[in-house]
Amino acid sequence: MATFDINDTNRRIQYTTNGSQTSFAFSFQINADSELKVILGETTQSLSSNYTVTIATNGTGTVNYASAPTSGQKLTILANKPLSRESAYSTGASFTAASLETDFDNTIMVLQQFEEKIDRTLQLPEFVTGSTPPSLIVPYNDTTSNNANKVIGYDTDGTALTLHDRSLSSVTVNTSTLSAGASATGSASLSGQALTLTLGIPTGATGSTGSQGPTGPQGPQGPTGATGPQGPAGDASLADVTSLAIALG
Repeated sequence: MATFDINDTNRRIQYTTNGSQTSFAFSFQINADSELKVILGETTQSLSSNYTVTIATNGTGTVNYASAPTSGQKLTILANKPLSRESAYSTGASFTAASLETDFDNTIMVLQQFEEKIDRTLQLPEFVTGSTPPSLIVPYNDTTSNNANKVIGYDTDGTALTLHDRSLSSVTVNTSTLSAGASATGSASLSGQALTLTLGIPTGATGSTGSQGPTGPQGPQGPTGATGPQGPAGDASLADVTSLAIALG
């Protein structure tokens, strides 16, 4: 039974465990330890088996572990007050201010709990214009196989959500050569799960002729060739005959 003012706060808090911390405080208010939901990583924890709760006089408190959760996990603490009425008033019966106070407090707690959940939902911004805002109803087919491997996106009118294929079954790339200096072109078309890309690729311009390079070093001298055949004997000259006569003299 609440005997305190209800503060305006988010009825959800998260911690990242460090391997040594065992107590985790929450600033929203509850009436009983059963009005909490504790999730470690993605696993919902069990009261008493996994953790205990200490509640202060103002309704806030701490979630306590006997041993510290391992480091690097996300610990989520959120309000989980049952949506039931705990009091009833009958005609002519007496009632107290405390009973009314408790009912009002419980109502505010439930409203805050709803607000926390609504804050995590898909919503339209307040500044959306038009008398008929787009629909954010999540599309779902009763035949579950029709939902498999689908994604949710806007329809062709941009006013409602619908299911779309998540992946491509094929990709075709068509290329063509354009003249030098032309601008590249590109387009894409999607038919069902088949994507076609059409690309126009310009031919590159021929570059200018580069300058002539330097003359390379002279190569080594080649080997001496073979001696050629001896030529025919020539006619003796007068000088040669005179020299021979003197020699024989």
